[in-house]
Amino acid sequence: MKTIAGSVSKKTLVWMIIIAVFGALLIWISFQPTLTPLKSQVTAPTTPAVQMVGDESRANAFTSFEQSDPNIDMNEAGVSVVVWQSRQGESSYPGVGGNIFAVRYDQTGREIVPPEELRDKGGVKGNEFRVNTPGNNLPGSPSVTMNAAGSFVVAWYSRNNGKVFARRFDPSGAMVGEELEINSQSKAKFQDDARIAVGMDDEEDFVVAWFGTGPNDEEGIYARWYDSSGAPRGDEALINTTLVGEQSSPSVAMNASGSTVFTWFGNGVGDEQGVFARQFDQNSVALGEERLVNENPERPQKRPSIDMINTGEFVIVWQTLFDDDRKWDISFRTFSPVGTPGPEIRANSKREKDQEHPAVALSEEGEILIAWDTNDVLLPSRRDVFARLFDPEGNPLTQGISRVNSTADNAQWYPGVAMNSQRDIVILWSGYREDDVSGYDHEAVVFQRFKKYDGNVE
Repeated sequence: MKTIAGSVSKKTLVWMIIIAVFGALLIWISFQPTLTPLKSQVTAPTTPAVQMVGDESRANAFTSFEQSDPNIDMNEAGVSVVVWQSRQGESSYPGVGGNIFAVRYDQTGREIVPPEELRDKGGVKGNEFRVNTPGNNLPGSPSVTMNAAGSFVVAWYSRNNGKVFARRFDPSGAMVGEELEINSQSKAKFQDDARIAVGMDDEEDFVVAWFGTGPNDEEGIYARWYDSSGAPRGDEALINTTLVGEQSSPSVAMNASGSTVFTWFGNGVGDEQGVFARQFDQNSVALGEERLVNENPERPQKRPSIDMINTGEFVIVWQTLFDDDRKWDISFRTFSPVGTPGPEIRANSKREKDQEHPAVALSEEGEILIAWDTNDVLLPSRRDVFARLFDPEGNPLTQGISRVNSTADNAQWYPGVAMNSQRDIVILWSGYREDDVSGYDHEAVVFQRFKKYDGNVE
């Protein structure tokens, strides 16, 4: 009697064993429970959530000298305003040592012509207009906030004397009242990579925050609230509760009802180089003391940025120096209206070079847009701007908007972001461009628009 082994070839027998083992493995897998991937293992969908609209554009019409420190905000209707610091004082733009300029855009990305009285105040090139009163204050580090109706406030500080200023505008773009001098008890201090912070609610109440020295803290975060008439709601207040060491680089968000959250980095309880936050209600009353934002106090943190939606949820993004390779990464964390945090998440997927200067925007549905800049791997002297979109839980909605700038020469850095619930997105940055007169490269204010994906990829 022949055995089975004797009735088939050895090669056939091997294949029979392989098929039997594979079949058994499939049966075993089918009875196993479904595993939920860790957040760090979530794979982005291949279908893009947004698409690029048009080419990158330059906001500043005047191209000689440096145009830098850009900032942006946008309302739900898609109307946006861009502000920047201009390092020039020619007779065309009265003033000494520079000015703060702005330009508005409609929902299609077209420039809005400013009111005639603004054109007499410096807007002689294109549709840009001067924000500050001319003088020798050396204005810098501007910030802008816009509410649902389109009213906006621009704030900046004087590099000459440490004064903080603000100016209000109505939805038509007209100036409202006089230029406001914000601080009297404290003095704003110059800080690299930091700006004056400003937020506004739907009633046109607003708040301005800055890093400075005052009677209660020599290196702290100060702020002052104002009502819709431009009158202060009390004196300037110290925001941080830790008074030892430096607390700097403030960012602020105010929602439609006037709730306010401040964030900054520096020394505090639980971390000597951490990111901290403090919440205030609609009446400017603190909801407890400052709290630590980052999870790991063993790593240096810096340059936070914040945004908040009308329901009170907010997101803070910042730079984290990881110990494993000593490179800066971009971290972010979501918070509930009462300040309950989600997990700390890394925004960038590439880590070959330092990732720096993050900015964040939230849609009312809770989608999170984060942009930052980094050095090119092959050309370390060049920097590019990258961005990524996340769902409210922090999962990526795209494989990354990827590199935002199409111009690949010189430095493209210090991004600002704006987004509404229709995923109208504007990302702007400082980038070197050739001027119209001399042909030399000067720092310019550059932006790129994006739109919600509609099935037609351009």
